[in-house]
Amino acid sequence: MNVLYLLNTDAPPLYESGVVYRPDASRGPEEQWWTIPTVLRVGGADCKALAAWRVAELQAAGVWAEPIVRQYRQNGGTLQHVIVATPWGIEDPSAELGMR
Repeated sequence: MNVLYLLNTDAPPLYESGVVYRPDASRGPEEQWWTIPTVLRVGGADCKALAAWRVAELQAAGVWAEPIVRQYRQNGGTLQHVIVATPWGIEDPSAELGMR
């Protein structure tokens, strides 16, 4: 959906859009997966949505890219973080847009 959106609109590039990283308050089966129009409307998103936007942006430009889900153990639990694999290495849109 994000690739089609980018090919048919004049959406700004992710890093020039003004959106920021925001942690996802939902978890488990209630977790939200936002598309670019929603991220733009809300003004920010979690790692899933930001990585999906960046992957779509690169794919729409004809560049190979895919999301990578990394898992980390923390405080007895498991955290997941989504980043982007590109031909030139790994990108972390969340870190670029304000995640500490």
